[in-house]
Order: sequence, then C-alpha cells, then structure tokens
Amino acid sequence: MTRALTIHTLEFYRELENRAERNEHDILVFTGYPTKVMNYLGISKTYYSRIRDALLSQGCIVIHQRGTVHQPSIIVLRGEPDAEKIFAGDLTTAERAATMMERFDKRLAALEAWRIESNGTNVLMALVNIESRLSRLERLVKPDESNGNQE
Repeated sequence: MTRALTIHTLEFYRELENRAERNEHDILVFTGYPTKVMNYLGISKTYYSRIRDALLSQGCIVIHQRGTVHQPSIIVLRGEPDAEKIFAGDLTTAERAATMMERFDKRLAALEAWRIESNGTNVLMALVNIESRLSRLERLVKPDESNGNQE
C-alpha cells in the first residue's frame, strides 16, 4: 500500500503540474477538479485524502479554495514531493498507533454497551440463525434446477 501511495502521489502531483498555469506573480496554480485528475490517472478515489495529506504535510501544495460541484479547487503547487518522505510518512507512527488504539477502545466500549443494552443477545448467533432460515426458505421456493425442472 505504501509503495502504491508513493507512486500515486507523484503521478497526481505531476499531472496537477501539467494542468497548472503560472499567475501574474509567477506562481504555479492549478484550478480545476482534483477528482477528475484522479479519474484521468486511474487512481481510486479512496487514495484522495492520503495523497492530499501527503502533499500538504510536505508543503508541496497549498489549498486556497476547496472545490465543490459548482466551483473548482484552487491549489498552489510549490514543488514535487519527496518519494522517501511519502513512503516514511505512510508508515504508522507511534502517535497514529496510539490514536488508533484510543479509537479502537471507544468502539469496543460502544459495542459492549450495545450488547448489554440488547439484553445479552448474541448477535453473531442471531445472524447465523437468520442466514440458515433464509437458506431453507430459498431451497423451498427455488425450483429444482438440477433435474431440469423450471417453473
């Protein structure tokens, strides 16, 4: 994933550069829709936030205007990102790991509270039970295709 992020980030920045224009102060400015650039490059939209964050954290871009459906983004391009920094930055740092653990603990506590509120219902067993009942109903309703009988 990290190698892919590095490659996509570099490709994305270079394409922004290709589409950018210099303003009256000789600053390279991209005006357009970053998601269209991603589509053009064939990069999944799931990468967008991570690519943007990598470029922002290295100071490669400054977002002057976040785009909407009706207005384009305006992004100042300040220099190509460093591949090694992207790669290193995508690795989980101790701070990110701590944040992830905190979020995990909160979600686990919420799930536990929900289980208690549901009077101890074993959700997994309930889902297995529903699935088996649905399978039986499907077998009863579905025509027997193995004998060539179709109704």
